[in-house]
Amino acid sequence: MLIDQSIARVRAYRQAKGWSILRLAKEAGLGESTIRRLDSPDWCPTAGTLRQLESVIPADFTPVDTVEQPADAA
Repeated sequence: MLIDQSIARVRAYRQAKGWSILRLAKEAGLGESTIRRLDSPDWCPTAGTLRQLESVIPADFTPVDTVEQPADAA
């Protein structure tokens, strides 16, 4: 998985769950300041940070914007 895709997945999961920055930080075992940078477009996390963030997301989670929508039969 590409870094940008991983970051987008973490953002989408946090939004889908309605989690605060503090909640995601606690779940991932990271500092709140690290999670605050998640929304910065120029944030470049370490591989370890991404692993910790990804560890709280179920493997079958797919962000809504990447799910294919059925074509209208109209």
